[in-house]
Amino acid sequence: MGWREDENVRRRAELLERTDCQQLESLCGKTTCYYKDIFTKNMRSAEEIKQSYPGKSPQEYRNDYAFAVVNEDGSANAWGNNLFGGDTSKVQSKLNSGVKEIFSSRGAFAALKNDGSVVTWGSKNFGGDSSKVQGDLASGVIQIYSTSENTGSIVGSGAFAALKNDGSVVTWGGGGTMFGADSSGAKDKLSCGVVSITTTDSAFAALKKDGSVVSWGDGCNGSESCSSLTTRDVEDEISSNVKKIVANDWVFAALKNDGSLVTWGNFDYGGRLSWWRSYGGAQGPLDEALANDVKDIYANSGSFAALKENGRVITWGDISDVDWTNMNKLKSGVERVYSTNQSFLAIKADGSPAFIGDDDASSHGIITEIESELKGDIKSVFSSDSSFAVLKNDGSVISWGSTDRYGGTSAVEEQLRSGVINIASTSGAFAALKDDGSVVTWGSNDFGADSSDVSDYLTSDVKSIHANQRAFSAVKNTGEVISWGPDYFTGGITGIVDLRGKKANTISDPFTTSYTENEIASKRKQLQEINCNKQANSDTKKGNKYDFEISKPQRYKKKFVDKITNFNPATDTLEIDTDSFGIDNSATFASGKNKKKVKKKLAKQDFDFLYDQKKGGLYFNENGSDKGFGDGGIIAILKGSPDLTASNLEFI
Repeated sequence: MGWREDENVRRRAELLERTDCQQLESLCGKTTCYYKDIFTKNMRSAEEIKQSYPGKSPQEYRNDYAFAVVNEDGSANAWGNNLFGGDTSKVQSKLNSGVKEIFSSRGAFAALKNDGSVVTWGSKNFGGDSSKVQGDLASGVIQIYSTSENTGSIVGSGAFAALKNDGSVVTWGGGGTMFGADSSGAKDKLSCGVVSITTTDSAFAALKKDGSVVSWGDGCNGSESCSSLTTRDVEDEISSNVKKIVANDWVFAALKNDGSLVTWGNFDYGGRLSWWRSYGGAQGPLDEALANDVKDIYANSGSFAALKENGRVITWGDISDVDWTNMNKLKSGVERVYSTNQSFLAIKADGSPAFIGDDDASSHGIITEIESELKGDIKSVFSSDSSFAVLKNDGSVISWGSTDRYGGTSAVEEQLRSGVINIASTSGAFAALKDDGSVVTWGSNDFGADSSDVSDYLTSDVKSIHANQRAFSAVKNTGEVISWGPDYFTGGITGIVDLRGKKANTISDPFTTSYTENEIASKRKQLQEINCNKQANSDTKKGNKYDFEISKPQRYKKKFVDKITNFNPATDTLEIDTDSFGIDNSATFASGKNKKKVKKKLAKQDFDFLYDQKKGGLYFNENGSDKGFGDGGIIAILKGSPDLTASNLEFI
């Protein structure tokens, strides 16, 4: 969940003014398409949703074993397997108020509070214990990302990475460097300038505002040291002009501004393009076919599908058994691509489908039977590990896929002929929300398809459905939550969840967010405007002395100015670029005991730069001896309010 900057913010804002869910779906892809009022409050970045595959967004893994909810009063609760986040007893006092958003790994949760602090719980191996970085997580966090080993069992590890409002990154979790919990090897590069992070199951890749990429974690899955292609091998190619990163569980793919594609990670899953010849009909090695005109990139757990400007789809990675009857359909006209863990579903401009993959979701026999029903009538596409469910414009559903994790709908066919508005999925089952507030389930009973024990609660008044690996939970308009599925994944709860008298607002998952569009745009802008050259680093250090460069900010407001930490007045210097302020290097300086003294008295005495000794604010006085700062204002904040004198300033 959470937000991430993407090129479609403006378009999403425009679409949110409309009430037609079909139009919203054109951006949200196969994931939840809520009612408009719910969607507005809980919308995830369109790019993240579109690129998701079952159980994962590009930046976050779904908790496989538990659920967490943010309540209407800002408190939070959890239920499910106690080992993996179902028990909040050790941190509940910190979750009783102020919770903004909850993020997850496969076995832990991380709650982001309104004050920018973070509270974690669940398995230590999956990031449930953040005590070693507690100080770094006390404030300023705006987004959290996760890695998580896809083991198919409870044994595994994972990590979290928190992006702060100064563009720095804090990491913690299990597995050390193997899963990215230890980012010390990339510490300098992660101290500033990061705007988003993408994850494989055991590595992180940070996109910086200068278009460069920093990666850390397990080298076999896209980081620094392994026999696979690593960031060192593609260092020059990802040093600039990267606009987007997508990942499967093993490999990163970076889309550049010139339409070229760069991959690194495990060879068997697409890490070296020159190894591959596409199942999508490309001539020659893929590094040549994808050197230009790539419009978008999609992933499943072990493969990629690149959409080119001419509508051609090129696929590569762990796709071993392809339905070759679809190859001609992939040569042009494709508009969107969806995925199960091992298959892709391409939708063409004329509404016709084409399937690529090696599980039953792409079985040619099934496709032949349903293709005519799907053509031109697809509203939304949803998926489980190996099954698809298509919501049609008339509110009916067509579902197909794996026989052992069945996607067929014969038992509930009549109930799915009309009225469906949204579908959620576990790894092997689906739950459809209808416009009358009722819920219909189908698939494998081992994965939550059997809702008979809670059927009385699901006949009306449900407003949203959520899933972990094998269980479902539904939020009702009353604020109640209904949970069902195997005990190991619900904590033994079948029926109403005890929220200690609270009313549920939204259940945590990787595909929704509580950030508003304005908040997303503001945070994106803030990260883009941070000037990393003004922060202390090895380039500005001279012996034991730091020189901090300061120039005119874009706006004279706190969120746009440099925040300087650990300034030592005995050794350090502020280098002020006077040209950027429109004055010469004979500028003057004075300090006052508080902002009132600075603004009311010193600002009238024709000093150019003024310092607030109490709060650490440094100001530019644009209008000389006139009242106030004129068109000037705050230009820097020195954390801890160190004693600053004229000897600490150098005008350049």
